[in-house]
Amino acid sequence: MPYDPHLRFIDRVVRTNADSVDISSKTLQKQQECGDLEQDTLECLEAYGVRRGKKLCNDFLEDYKECMLQTMQRERNFLMKRERLKQVMRGERKPMEVFDPIKPPRDAYQSGPFYN
Repeated sequence: MPYDPHLRFIDRVVRTNADSVDISSKTLQKQQECGDLEQDTLECLEAYGVRRGKKLCNDFLEDYKECMLQTMQRERNFLMKRERLKQVMRGERKPMEVFDPIKPPRDAYQSGPFYN
């Protein structure tokens, strides 16, 4: 395994309370969706250390990355849009169903919090 100069700062032999504060301040803290995954990942990395944790906590890390970056969801959206476009090209759908989103009426805009 190649040497990573940042690991010596992260993976310390002696842990103190200051380390816990430091770890919590560097996380992304997307609490509503990914908070539990983040906590599980950090607990696993703290239990095994960073070097061993890369192998042993890989499942937690992958789930947490997917929750934060949402790569599978974006790929799924891209594939659905491409399939709709193919259906329009084959004539199975009308273009207005796919490309014309439901829009509010022209006079629906209200300017400011105190409109007449």
